Amino acid sequence: MYLPRPAIDAAAAACEDAGREVGALLGAGEIADEDDFTSALIESIRSRLGDLDLGGVLWRGRKTTSRFVGSEENRSGPDISFRKGFLVQAKKREKGGRGINRLREQCRKMLDVTPDAFVFLYSREGVDVLPALLFADGSLGFRHTEPWDLTRFFRAHFASFIGDRKLGIGTRAEFATTLDLPPPRDVLIVTASLAEAD
Repeated sequence: MYLPRPAIDAAAAACEDAGREVGALLGAGEIADEDDFTSALIESIRSRLGDLDLGGVLWRGRKTTSRFVGSEENRSGPDISFRKGFLVQAKKREKGGRGINRLREQCRKMLDVTPDAFVFLYSREGVDVLPALLFADGSLGFRHTEPWDLTRFFRAHFASFIGDRKLGIGTRAEFATTLDLPPPRDVLIVTASLAEAD
């Protein structure tokens, strides 16, 4: 593990709090669609991570439209660093599963790029995370597996159980050229730096 567990746990909990905050915005009628949800969640995660400095680990998040890097984590300066990422499709939890065919197609496209592809299913209560594979083929859906909350998902990501190195590329142009796909609409870059010992 590259980062101390307390720092990972704190950052994952901050992401969960961000999901609950966006759920409250949805309940208040301030989230209109999936694009609004995505922007609000990214901003809330970015803000909450910016407040974390735990055990010598400094977290930062930033939204970008010019670079694509899912996550970058550094330990003891630049000599030990790596980048990884994952793809997400946001979907509002609705009765009757409206839009499920479109979601299945979106999941298939993400899985053509990486197995690290997920659906962030949002509601007034917050955000549940499900694997894109669940929706890509067949007739499976929201009720066929136990979703993860954002704490569990981001804990796994920050501890490097989730994340595809090929998504740790530097520019939107590289994303299109390397993966033969248009770049994503929204990108959140998360950095975690471990302070060097004196």
